Amino acid sequence: MKNRSIIRLLLATPLLTLAAIWAHELLPKRTYSPFDREESITYLFSDNHSGGNSTATWLNEKALTWQCQLAQGAAYPYCGISVMPGDEKTGMDLDNYNQVNLWVTYKGPAKKIRFFIRNYDNNFAPNDEGKFMSVQLNISDLTKQITLNKSELSVADWWVDDHEVPRHLGHPAFDNVVNIGLDFAHPLPFGSHNVAVNKIEFVAELISKEKWYLGIISIWVGGLFVFALTRWAQLTRRSQKAARRLAELTKANDELRISKEQYQQLSKTDPITGTLNRYGFTLAIEKVLQKRTPDLAVSLVIFSVDGYSRAKDRLGIKETDDFLKKISKLIDENIRDYHILGRWEGDEFVLLCPDTLASSAYLMAENIRRALNETGTLASPTNKLSISVGVAEVEQGYNSAEAFKKADEALYKAKSIGGNCTILA
Repeated sequence: MKNRSIIRLLLATPLLTLAAIWAHELLPKRTYSPFDREESITYLFSDNHSGGNSTATWLNEKALTWQCQLAQGAAYPYCGISVMPGDEKTGMDLDNYNQVNLWVTYKGPAKKIRFFIRNYDNNFAPNDEGKFMSVQLNISDLTKQITLNKSELSVADWWVDDHEVPRHLGHPAFDNVVNIGLDFAHPLPFGSHNVAVNKIEFVAELISKEKWYLGIISIWVGGLFVFALTRWAQLTRRSQKAARRLAELTKANDELRISKEQYQQLSKTDPITGTLNRYGFTLAIEKVLQKRTPDLAVSLVIFSVDGYSRAKDRLGIKETDDFLKKISKLIDENIRDYHILGRWEGDEFVLLCPDTLASSAYLMAENIRRALNETGTLASPTNKLSISVGVAEVEQGYNSAEAFKKADEALYKAKSIGGNCTILA
């Protein structure tokens, strides 16, 4: 059940991640409207105050509706509306606000209106009104609310030229905004302009996408760390439990040793020796031959106790079983880790040797036979044990039956010449 729950969680995690990414769009936004702040100062401006003929008058100050009469006379005619969030040098930090919602109702001859922001910086002339940044907007786009990205504003070339600003300081800045407003830029549309400022609203994310995504990644990393730590703890407990269980089995069944974990199932194991039984060994050799590559040598060895049948008839079951266990144990101690040992029937033991040439298998089998010679026989522990051995290399394309036939022929030959020898087919 725990594994199923983990699998379900792993399957659901990508969907939850996508949902979390999408949920960022649903987060409420932080907004700032300079006209709604009591400390803000809103005013109209025109060149009339500097000798020009243009005028700017309120039609409805509360509704921010005003009229501009833009007329020739000054070198640079102008009129517009402006709001100061603070004073001339201390304004509002709008660095974290990435967008501006703008809605203006206009009536007049102009085709464009300019939205501007001034940002005061002490690095420039002390009497400067602030870095001038603006974007020109089509009147036709302002029939409904539009959203500007702050990146659309650029620093005016005339301001850069007037202050001889180096290139690295000529980029837009919004950390100390002292003026926000609307006016008209070249080509100047002389005449009467009625303007109503319905909305100027700066928008910021409560949590930036970068921080939100970083949070998702952090949760992922933290979750994976917790998962890995939990799994490690589980595997450690299982390993410790398995080690204790193995120690208990080793103590209780000292003579029983299974050489390969994948063949521990009862149906594949010989109950006397603990090696593979006939069925289990057949599955093992078929598996090796199926996965065999053309350059992989495979050898098969058959051990048989000479005179086993006659001696077994005179002794009890326990003595016979102990004798077979002793042979199995000695063979198992003299083979490689990847060799596969099984008890075929009676006194016959079979050994599958992947990645082993027949010549190497022969030398190993002969060493085992000599070691077994020093073991007492079934009838008498003081007499030397006689073992016959047949060795054959399994040729490419052979199945298990063909492999056994070749090794069995070698064993038969060893028996026929008197036994207690090793024959290579």
